[in-house]
Amino acid sequence: QAAVQFTAGRDHLCADAGPDDSLCNGSSIQIGNNTSDFSYVWQPGKYLSDSSSANPVFKPTGFIKDTTIKFTVIAKSGATCTAIDSVFIKVKQAPAVSITPPKPAVCIGDTIKITAAGAESYQWQPNNFISNSSGNIVKIYPPATTTYTVTGSNANGCSNELPFTVTVNPNAIAAFTPLDYTNCAAYNLDTVIIPEDHPAENAGYTWYLKDNTGNSEQSFSKALPPDYLLKNPGDSVTVYLTATSKFGCKDSTTPVAVFKAGNTIKALFTKNSNGGCEPQDILFTNTSSILDKSVTFNWNFGNGNISNDIQPASQTYTAGYFSRDTTYYITLKAGIACGTDSLRDSVKINPRPVARF
Repeated sequence: QAAVQFTAGRDHLCADAGPDDSLCNGSSIQIGNNTSDFSYVWQPGKYLSDSSSANPVFKPTGFIKDTTIKFTVIAKSGATCTAIDSVFIKVKQAPAVSITPPKPAVCIGDTIKITAAGAESYQWQPNNFISNSSGNIVKIYPPATTTYTVTGSNANGCSNELPFTVTVNPNAIAAFTPLDYTNCAAYNLDTVIIPEDHPAENAGYTWYLKDNTGNSEQSFSKALPPDYLLKNPGDSVTVYLTATSKFGCKDSTTPVAVFKAGNTIKALFTKNSNGGCEPQDILFTNTSSILDKSVTFNWNFGNGNISNDIQPASQTYTAGYFSRDTTYYITLKAGIACGTDSLRDSVKINPRPVARF
């Protein structure tokens, strides 16, 4: 510290710049040990909170290397009484911490490497989902967007913090809801599919269709389901949807769905006899185009009997009350969701011959 200099004046006038000191660039320190009884002027006044304060605050910024600054304080009392003192403050360079990439982003489930520079040693916080807490290179794999801080330090005791956010981007989402997989022909595919739009995750959509006629797979780049007609009974088409990520993350593809145009039904049956002399036991065999529980069958045998069986029991027929030839009409109705059909046939029963004389 420089010697205090006095000029003529009161003997209690004093200027005290304080002890020599040091600080890191960007931090602050108060200099001077003066009272407020006199007026003061500090030189140079740059970086000081108030160059006319008894004990101003020194906050250096922008220093790119270690620098020592001499501050001089002049205390005054009246027009002729002055005192002078000086102090040396060393500004130590603080690290300018940076990271690469400067705005880190990662796809969910992936890992990103981050490299720090500008300091001699580094500490990373928090310690969650990070490969190591020290060193200039770390790997980070957060499950959600997270803010971290890297603190860079130099051997001169100065350090600096750099907070940064790792943005976690979602993968694409491809999804749709089928209202029904089988409908009566003809129907349009876009009437039985409800698409799900995910604008926050997806950049685009592509629908893929392949029918059962041997045609090549078709693709449609659009968000809404394609305009595709299943016009004939038995037509079917396989459908799946792919969504692409707007962040370059993983694309998404739905499972394959199969949509069908329902079959029509043809009611058919055979009989083991066309009739004959009474009594006749006749068996009717159902040969309709679909023979399962998806079909509702209604038999009317014309003899007062009805049945809903797929294959009914044999029926007994006799001649009419007046012993005349009698024709019985047999009707089969077959119904499914996409329609019904019926078939009518007959048998002729002859009465037993009667001997007369």
